[in-house]
Amino acid sequence: MPSALTAAGAQKAQDNQRKSRPMHFSMQTITYKITDPRGIHARPAGQLVKLISGYKSSCKMGKADQLIDGKRLLLVMKLAIQQGEEMVLQFDGPDEVEAAEAAKQFLQANL
Repeated sequence: MPSALTAAGAQKAQDNQRKSRPMHFSMQTITYKITDPRGIHARPAGQLVKLISGYKSSCKMGKADQLIDGKRLLLVMKLAIQQGEEMVLQFDGPDEVEAAEAAKQFLQANL
């Protein structure tokens, strides 16, 4: 019987955690036009992925018709976004606002 009490206590703790978290995040979206003459290339792509991976929120990025997991370097490189093309980043999760702002600042400074 003690295990039933423990399970009930664990369930109550999980329920309390759920109540304290927001149920839905608004999703932050950034659209950025690439200005670097080389487009997205290895060094800034790696730095961007590293930056984004430091956040809990998920990130989808790419061209409007082709979004990929923004935390996967090879997929980001495969996008081959060129100068003048628009890049879309969508963040969804508990720290989406902070992640979107950091990504926006990075893009403006590096691409």
